[in-house]
Amino acid sequence: MENAKILRNLPANLQSLRPYNGVPQLSDAVEAVPGFRERKREILAGERFTVLSVFLENCHACTTQEDAIDDVQQRLQAEGVNLLVIRVSQ
Repeated sequence: MENAKILRNLPANLQSLRPYNGVPQLSDAVEAVPGFRERKREILAGERFTVLSVFLENCHACTTQEDAIDDVQQRLQAEGVNLLVIRVSQ
């Protein structure tokens, strides 16, 4: 629910969000996902904000998060924010 709340306030709250210490950098995450790796240069170009969201199949909390992304997707794209989505299934 906390992630969904943060997501629904995007992009207005992007300036206040900061990465946690010790988490992988965006370039590491992009390199780890073949579909993203193919577009690495484009994704990392400029100083655009990037939202990386991971959804797990059959996960109620993830459904709440996915609904929040759906609510703000057009707004993020209009603001030039990269939106990278990973859907994990069994």
